[in-house]
Formats: sequence, C-alpha cells, structure tokens
Amino acid sequence: FGAGNLWWFLSHFFRAAERGPELPSLHIPAQMDDGAPWLPEHVETMAHATFENKGKYHVFILSPAGQEPMVYDWPLDELANGFDPFKELMDTACLLLEEPDLKPFAPPDFKLLTQSIDRRDLCAVGYACGLYNKAITRFSEELPSFTATRASTALVQHIMNIVYNHSVTDPLKLNNYNAWTEQTYGEFTSATISDFVRRVNIRPNETFIDLGSGVGQVVLQVAAEVECECCYGIEKQDIPADYAETMQQVFVRFMNWFGKLYSKFHLIHGDFTDPNHQSIICRASVVFTNNFVFGPELNQRLADILHDNDNGTRIVSSREFASPNTKITARNASSIETMLLCKSVKLTANAVSWTSKAFTYFIHIIDRAWLVHFMNTKVPVTVGEAIPDRPAFLPQCIVEEDKNVVINEAAQKRKLPPAPRASLDEFPEEEDTDDDYVEEIKSRRTTSKRSRGKKGHGETDSHAGESPAPTEPDALRTVTPTLPPPP
Repeated sequence: FGAGNLWWFLSHFFRAAERGPELPSLHIPAQMDDGAPWLPEHVETMAHATFENKGKYHVFILSPAGQEPMVYDWPLDELANGFDPFKELMDTACLLLEEPDLKPFAPPDFKLLTQSIDRRDLCAVGYACGLYNKAITRFSEELPSFTATRASTALVQHIMNIVYNHSVTDPLKLNNYNAWTEQTYGEFTSATISDFVRRVNIRPNETFIDLGSGVGQVVLQVAAEVECECCYGIEKQDIPADYAETMQQVFVRFMNWFGKLYSKFHLIHGDFTDPNHQSIICRASVVFTNNFVFGPELNQRLADILHDNDNGTRIVSSREFASPNTKITARNASSIETMLLCKSVKLTANAVSWTSKAFTYFIHIIDRAWLVHFMNTKVPVTVGEAIPDRPAFLPQCIVEEDKNVVINEAAQKRKLPPAPRASLDEFPEEEDTDDDYVEEIKSRRTTSKRSRGKKGHGETDSHAGESPAPTEPDALRTVTPTLPPPP
C-alpha cells in the first residue's frame, strides 16, 4: 500500500526537475527550520495519506475500527453552505488521537502541527494525515482485536456535526414554515445538548424521548453520549422527518467508522399527541421538548400527556411548565405544576439556532410528595418547601448553574468540564396509602382532557397512524481492523 504511493511521489519529484513542479509549493511544518528540505521520510509519510486518480489528488485518513478510509478530494476548499472539509479532516485526526485508547500512539505535538498547516498545501496536509495514519496502523498492529468504546463528549459533538453536514444537504428547506407557529423549526447546538445531558444523569435502565425531534440530532447525540435502554424521537413535519431518515443511517455509518458505542434509538414520523404513542412517552425517564413556540393549547395537551409519567421523570424544555415555587391549593390541585420541581439553566450566546442572545432552558422533575401532603392535610403547601418526613428539596440531578459552561463557538471546540453525577435515590416510592389520591387526580385530568376533544398541532387533525413496532439499528459488532486496499 505505502510502496506504490511512495514510488509515485519519488517518480513525480524526479520528473519535476525536468519540467518544473506540478504540486503546490511545500509548506514547512512548524517543528522544522524555515527552508529545510523535505526528507525521504517526510515523502514516505505523505504517501500514507495521499494518492492520484485520473489526474486528481485525494487525501484520506484511516478508521481505527478497520472501516473504509475517509477520502477527501483536493483542494479542501470551504463550500458555499459553510461546510469546511479541511477543518473536519484535521479535527477528526486530532480528536481521535486524544481518545484514551489511541493517545499512546499519537505523534508528539500533533495538534500543534495541524494548527500550523497551510490548507492550500497538499504536501503539508498529506504529511499531517500520514502521521495520523501511521499512528492508526501501529494501533491496529498492537491491538488486533478491536473493541468499540464510548466517545468523549468533544468527539461526540464532532461526530454529530459530521453527521449533520453529510445528511442535511439543504438546511434552508427546514425554514419552510409559518413564523411563530407550532411548525416553526429550531435546534439546540450540540454543546447545549451535552450540557443538559450532563445535568439530568440518564441511567442505563432508563429511556429518553424527544417530543418534536426534528431531524433527530438530539436523539442521536443522547444515544452516542450515554448508555441507556433506548432513545426515541417523534416528529410530525414531513421535511425534518425525511432528513431524520438520512441522519440515522449516516449516524450509524460514522459511529462504526469511529469505532464508538451508541445506545438503541428509534425515530418515529408521527404526532406525539397521538394516543398510539402514549405508552412510549409515559415510560420515558427523561423527556425533552423544544416547546419555545408551542401555543397554549398544545402546551396544555403536552402537560396532560406528561401528567401520567412516574416520579423522578426529568422534563427538559425551552419553556417552563411550572414556576419554581408553585403553591398547591384546591384550585390547582389537578394541574401538572403541582407535581413539578423546576430549575432554570441560563446559557450564554449561541446556545440555540434561532437567536444569538443568551438563552434559558428549564429542567423539571416530577415529584408528587407535596401534592400527596396537600391531599392528606388540605393545607396549602409550596412545592419544594420542608414538609413532615421531607426536607426542603432541590433535586441533585438539577445542577446549579455552572459558570464554567459557556456555550459559544469557542466552547464547542473544547470538552465541557466534569460535573458531579446526579443521584435519584432521594425520590421516594409512593406509599400504598396514597394511591387513591393519585388515582383521583389522574381521573380528574382524564375527564378534563376528554371534554376538550382531540385535535392535532395547530388545530389540525393528526396525520400519523399507528406507530410501527420499534426497529433498532444493527447491533454493534466487534471489528478486527485490517488496512484497506489502495484507493
């Protein structure tokens, strides 16, 4: 593999003495003296990452999991839609060599080298990629039995950016909606998703669901970041749902290429208010919904749906369902706000796609302890205050605002600081003596919901039929990496 490309480079340089150079001028890496010649070992390293086909040059990098190489056409110019193949290439090499299993094989000062490269210089780019490919080759030779691992937060965010860039080919299509309606489309950035995932502490035996999942990037990123039973997403609009089909296929392909584990996931094209999806939503342990532009009626229907979820369910939303200090009285005892502990999380600029200003999202936890206390005593009580056998309570999984979490363009390039993991051990199981009161509240809500009738988003009927049985992606397999044949 290397010998053939080395022969091409050497023969090219010999011919260049007669008819002049054809390749771009060489850029000297930072660790070499200015004007120092390229040595044979440098040429040999370039041959591990470049090749010519039909008069066109290409750069490629190897997969640590033995998948087909990732090939880029030269030159690596930034495209009109903002996609930058050079940045993707260099970031992929740097982040992979920072993973714990690959770091021992990384060349010294590799990240510094990539930051000094002229993107227009094929030889310099080929040399950096050749160093990376040599490291991957040594890794494959010393550890022939490859085992997939969980990716770091920084690598997950990078993978999701790759998946999005290769899937959503025309982002402007997502803007075909009536402004400030339930159909309005908006996205959380990958760094913001990582922030709330860190705070809500999803456990291996829990499920996650995104209500209004768009192209599916939140569902897929959660599946990549944490080990959980399954991640679900439900999206009603046709264009985002079509892109979601492509997203999940590209996601599986790149997760296998990077050799990283991911949890089971299932993206559904349908209406989350459809009763067919009620069972999936009710058993979810973590619910995410970007309800920023939902109207009052849809938000109320969403609250009715979440009313039946278990104690300890975490609800992440862009609009709150309850105030932090809700007082329970006979007037609001059947409302969802009486069973929600609420915490706001304020982030700095560029946290979401629809505004560059600072943004606040909300984390709620379902806890009926104060509602049960009110039903027993008939004395008004404030959610979260101290009650008999229960101290004033701020759930551990709602982390206090972390001043080190800065969500902006620069912060997305670095790993988020570690945070204390949450524990849900404080959530008590409901006692048998309180079941009658809980069932009474559920009965009141069901009667109220029936009286309002059944309408879909924006006063339209739901177009979703019965949800198909969940289908999971192919199980991850252990791959024995082998060097691919010459491109």
